[in-house]
Amino acid sequence: MTDNLAITPPRIAYVLFGGWRSGDSGVDTFVRHLEPLFNDGVVHGALVEIPYKEVDCRAAESLPAPHAVGSAAVQVPEPATWRLLVGYLLRVLHDVRILWPLRKALRGRVLLTNQFGCETLPLALRVLCPRSPMISICHTHAPTSTTGRERVRRFVERLNYRAADQVIYNSHSVRHEWRKRLDLQRIKGNVIWYGIDPPDESLPDDYPARPVGAVDFVCVSRFVRWKGHQELITAFAQAAEQTAVPSRLILVGDGSERGPAIAHAASLGLSVVDLSQGDRNPPILQSSDSPVPHAPVFFLGSRPNAARYFNAADVAVQLSIEPEAFGIVLLEAMSRKKPVIASGIGGILEVVQDGHTGLLVNPTDMKAATNAMVDLAQDTHERNEMGQAGYKRWCDLFTVERMQADYVRVLSRVT
Repeated sequence: MTDNLAITPPRIAYVLFGGWRSGDSGVDTFVRHLEPLFNDGVVHGALVEIPYKEVDCRAAESLPAPHAVGSAAVQVPEPATWRLLVGYLLRVLHDVRILWPLRKALRGRVLLTNQFGCETLPLALRVLCPRSPMISICHTHAPTSTTGRERVRRFVERLNYRAADQVIYNSHSVRHEWRKRLDLQRIKGNVIWYGIDPPDESLPDDYPARPVGAVDFVCVSRFVRWKGHQELITAFAQAAEQTAVPSRLILVGDGSERGPAIAHAASLGLSVVDLSQGDRNPPILQSSDSPVPHAPVFFLGSRPNAARYFNAADVAVQLSIEPEAFGIVLLEAMSRKKPVIASGIGGILEVVQDGHTGLLVNPTDMKAATNAMVDLAQDTHERNEMGQAGYKRWCDLFTVERMQADYVRVLSRVT
């Protein structure tokens, strides 16, 4: 792509680091949907991938979490402020060096690039192309920590965001948080929601065989603490005790919190079936006095095209305890006519209509989450009505075609 850029200088250059094609995140999906606009000539420009390499920048990556020694937690000391700033400077210099061969081709073009938290690419582009119009795309929520490290991050974030002439946010929630955090009111900001492709309706071969009459709650998510798997498991266990409808919880994904989640489910007396290694007949971990034997929890591990598991679901669930920037996985479920139970925080509020396409709850309110699971487990009609409403909402607002049209509209005004 860089060769084409040099031979036929485009009007717009979408610049981003290479390595995004793993398909494992919302950002990967987003770029894959924007790429055809450049390849098909809808947008007069090129998508420019530059090599990405980790640099010794202690401010760009999170510091190690506190670790336990015996019964006491040991806090990892933060590096000095000067060291953090030097780390950011090294990162900017790294980005400038990578972009240097493209400087002549980029100058005079409209620059479109991504904001990934504290990444320094917009600042590096501004150094190389001081007069080029620049649009930054923001996919993530602002961090909430106020530690010394975060104060330095905020300083660099302000430099990065103010390097842009305008910012495109993926939700009103993200727009509000960043403008509040960095005082970005003077910078024009548009909100363009994500869009997703029509669903693959095939059923996974390894989906656990369902007993007659069982209701399946399916969660597709990385196992990190803020995704709220333990809260979800707790609500599921309580719901299983309050209804005679047999229910199952299917968890698709992997990560550092999968082990603690398995232990938590077993401690609540749930039957735990770990299929993460592909074993079709794994041992079942279950306490001897299990109060809810009809409510197993299946851990499927990481799966390709994981959204297909919603095809066999009755209800999609996600109880993130921190705000989601948007909530693509819930759209994946809605496009398959599935009702959702989700946290009523962050960008999810813009995707799910409470009481219409699903039920929104406070993820720390176990009673509300439990009641939501009981209600949808017992009411087939309500599940169907919400599923149909969610499908219509996806068709009306969250298709790839709508997202692409919005970007073409914004870019045409700049060029």
